[in-house]
Amino acid sequence: MTPSFKMWKLALVSVVLTSCRAVEFEIVNRESGPIWVGIQGNNGKTHLFKGGFVLDAKSKKHLYLIVVVTMFKFALVVVATVFSAAIAVEFEIRNQEGGDIWVGIQGNSGKQTLEGGGFVLGAKASNLDLNFLPSSVRFKLQGIGQAGSGRGPGATPTRNTARRAIAGTGWNAGGNGGAPPATLAEITLKGWGGIDYYDISLVDGFNIPAAFEPVGGRGDNSRYSCKRAACAHRFYDCPNELKLTNQAGVIGCKSACLAFNTDQYCCRGAHDKPETCKSSSWPVNYPDFFKKRCPDAYSYAYDDHKSTFTCQAEKYIVTFGS
Repeated sequence: MTPSFKMWKLALVSVVLTSCRAVEFEIVNRESGPIWVGIQGNNGKTHLFKGGFVLDAKSKKHLYLIVVVTMFKFALVVVATVFSAAIAVEFEIRNQEGGDIWVGIQGNSGKQTLEGGGFVLGAKASNLDLNFLPSSVRFKLQGIGQAGSGRGPGATPTRNTARRAIAGTGWNAGGNGGAPPATLAEITLKGWGGIDYYDISLVDGFNIPAAFEPVGGRGDNSRYSCKRAACAHRFYDCPNELKLTNQAGVIGCKSACLAFNTDQYCCRGAHDKPETCKSSSWPVNYPDFFKKRCPDAYSYAYDDHKSTFTCQAEKYIVTFGS
């Protein structure tokens, strides 16, 4: 296990000793992985316990020191160099649809692509083999496949349509994003404050129900802390101008940006800030249609204050389909 480096001072202990006695120190590790405790004493003095030791997760250690000090202050400075353990985060990907789906994975630019960028997941199956060592990394999961076109309800998609949908080659996406409209499950691991940020996004439109759920985890018990983010509604009832159709019928719902490609709907140019891109001022408030049916999901670029969830968990479940 390779630790990531974080350094902070645990304690400054000043002890006045006037006789020969044993002083006890209890060092407690409340982290979910091992830490290294470094001990630095006075200049010229012997380092206590060889300067440090490993302390296992959820454990404590008692240190005893026998000293003889006569009428002066013996200052013992305990400085802990703490290495927060790099614990792998596990992802379980589930397919609740009646046919195969292709899961596309897109990560940070310049970072290694997980699972070659994607994999096939059979009907009512799950993948338990996604493990990742986090260090402020963001990636997106996209479920593609359903119906003859690679989207929508019904038959199993063909190899060629899935290949086009994930914009890659073979069965893997190679880190490329899928062709929208596409429902996205997004997560930033170890973001600001060491917290994971996750969401379900309809910013690029809708093609399949999706959910993102931490297993356990630590949070503040607020509305968006360690809760399940989900969009279960199938948007085949979307406005006609947003519908994506083929011979099977409605197979997806475009975002306003994808359908009209204007600066206002795409929150770009003069509309590239939350203050200048409010969906309530759009010619048609399309995000309101999405938000009423999936209140937990991003409905457009600046919807994050109502759609971003946070947690610190060692496992997440991503479900496509319903």
